[in-house]
Amino acid sequence: MMKWIRRLREFVVIVLLAVAWMFFLILAKIKWIFRGPRVLPVSIPEMTCTPDPAWLERAQEAALDTFFENRMSNRRRKIIGANWEVLYEDKDTVYYGRPHTVFGAGGLFRSAEFGVDLWFRVPRSTLISRFPGYAVVDGRSLREEMEAVFQQYPKYVELRNQWVGQLDDDAVVVCGKADVEEVNTLRLRFSLTDGRWLGEGPNA
Repeated sequence: MMKWIRRLREFVVIVLLAVAWMFFLILAKIKWIFRGPRVLPVSIPEMTCTPDPAWLERAQEAALDTFFENRMSNRRRKIIGANWEVLYEDKDTVYYGRPHTVFGAGGLFRSAEFGVDLWFRVPRSTLISRFPGYAVVDGRSLREEMEAVFQQYPKYVELRNQWVGQLDDDAVVVCGKADVEEVNTLRLRFSLTDGRWLGEGPNA
């Protein structure tokens, strides 16, 4: 008898939790509907979106240096949507942002989807002339390229977690960022177009 009572209690608890979760989803969806589409949905894993004119106008202007710094901060992460991504572009403008999980934006039985509530725009002509690899070159790609460099030149391994990217006229330059002089003097140059390593040292 006690065994059946215990099972009944467990069943009641499960049912109550399911009802509470469903109620929470309904409230989140109602809140989403009445607040309006304040988040622009982003498709994953493609990391693309299809904004309407209102969303294009909401994008904030960003300087080239800001765009570059954001992209250099990207890294391989277990959580999808934690990096700065190029999400949309037309003939004149490149739009980018950092997608995140949006609770209540999905359907009734979908608790969340990915989207951006704040995104930025940069003139496409500026990127093409100064940083033509803007869509493919970022902190993730440079870190992968540096691993191959470390195998040939072990001295550069100190750059793995202590570096900062700089945008030069003819290359992306990775410089040491540490108090140790041996790290600060290390520099690697990468292609502006595809992020390939251009050779050892600052004069390659």
